[in-house]
Amino acid sequence: MILPIANNRILVVDDNLAIHYDFRSVLEGENSDRGQLDEDELFLFGNDSAASDGTLPRSHQTRFEIDTASQGQEAVLMLLEAVHAEKPYMLAFVDGRMPPGWNGLETIEHMWAVDPRLQVVFCTAYSDHSSEQIVDRLGESDRLIIIKKPFDPDEIRLAALMLNKKWHMERQAELRESELEQMVTARTRDIVETRDVAMYALARLAEERDNET
Repeated sequence: MILPIANNRILVVDDNLAIHYDFRSVLEGENSDRGQLDEDELFLFGNDSAASDGTLPRSHQTRFEIDTASQGQEAVLMLLEAVHAEKPYMLAFVDGRMPPGWNGLETIEHMWAVDPRLQVVFCTAYSDHSSEQIVDRLGESDRLIIIKKPFDPDEIRLAALMLNKKWHMERQAELRESELEQMVTARTRDIVETRDVAMYALARLAEERDNET
């Protein structure tokens, strides 16, 4: 499947419905929240594309699309549907504790089995898992960020923006690699066709040559 370069889809997995609202407020919010997100984006990625008023042009401002799930099993089903529809999630925020179902680590394992390219922010309390335990369970990966509770909105915004940028850059690199492979394949085909034409022409010349000549 060719993944979209521009992908702002985020899945929030948490059994606390109030947390769903908080994430929407931080990443989808209008007015002050929206302005803070734009400021964070400008801080992270510079102002080369900034407008005269110091904000990013509308075409460059990130607009996140948030979906939510209350349990890990529900999240995996949503992930399956997204992959089959070729509209994958770019990022998932996953809570560490979600009784009575899977905990956060189990949920991430099942999610990665469905979509290995999914980026994850694991939100856990210090008393739940140490960073060493998380890495031992999930392995070292550039698709995983661990945020310890309690966290503030800036951490959520910056994590989403950084991973969104990382997704974009990786998909661009994949696209360039695919285009290069296509160019090499086309060039190789041209060389083979040219060789075949030359061999055919030489064979015809050999057949039609004058014996005395």
